[in-house]
Amino acid sequence: MLTVRIVLQARMGSLRRPGKTVADIAGRTLLARCVERLTAARNLGARTMPQARWELVVATSRLSADEPIARAAEAMGCGCVRGSESDVFARYLTSTCELNNADVVIRATADNPLYCPERTVRLVEHHLLSGAVYSGIAEALSPSVPEVFRVGALRAASLRSDLDAYCREHVTPCFRRDGSPFRRELLTPTWAGLDPDLRLTVDTPADLSNMNALYNALISLTGADEPASWSLAQIYGTARGLEAARAAEHSDASIAGDLPAASNRSLAPAA
Repeated sequence: MLTVRIVLQARMGSLRRPGKTVADIAGRTLLARCVERLTAARNLGARTMPQARWELVVATSRLSADEPIARAAEAMGCGCVRGSESDVFARYLTSTCELNNADVVIRATADNPLYCPERTVRLVEHHLLSGAVYSGIAEALSPSVPEVFRVGALRAASLRSDLDAYCREHVTPCFRRDGSPFRRELLTPTWAGLDPDLRLTVDTPADLSNMNALYNALISLTGADEPASWSLAQIYGTARGLEAARAAEHSDASIAGDLPAASNRSLAPAA
């Protein structure tokens, strides 16, 4: 039986927002929010693709600072694999060491809590039909859809002399780069209704604040804290509304900031 394994990479050592993986998003950690939507993808895949066994594991480092991630993953019922902090590529090799070359890896990162379960499964189905060894969104990685590749391709890439430090940190540039020897399927950034202009990743303190506001707004909109049930249309519509509100607030603040100067000029005595 084919295995489709979601590997969620996570660590505490973010440069822009250290500890963000356990930061609060509407009452739960960012890690837990990622696991919620990816669990929904796993469950949907298991229902709609009975020919495959779907699994979810968290891959973190062996550093003591990442112990909270390992404990949380176990508590949520996910397997946890630990390895190098900087060589994330090696973590993926360890996370898939007992799988067959034909098995499939879904690469997800713990700064994207709103991966779409439906489109994740659609991407795997598309990947299997395409015959490619790597499938993903072109131009920039999507916060709504993860990446998919064959275990055999990961192992083949690990033996290449051009697997540099950048690839070891970011895992998939060896598949995505121009001139890659691997057969790849790069889908348009608007594939299946994706909106590449919406920022739905958590990288900075501002991103974390915006994601918290988005979750609270979606909980209010739907009447329940059940992210697995949120459609991409609901997420995108709510995110656009919040972006518009922030832009309007920023514009109003800029206008208000100009008013005192204008007022002072109008009251200044003539020369």
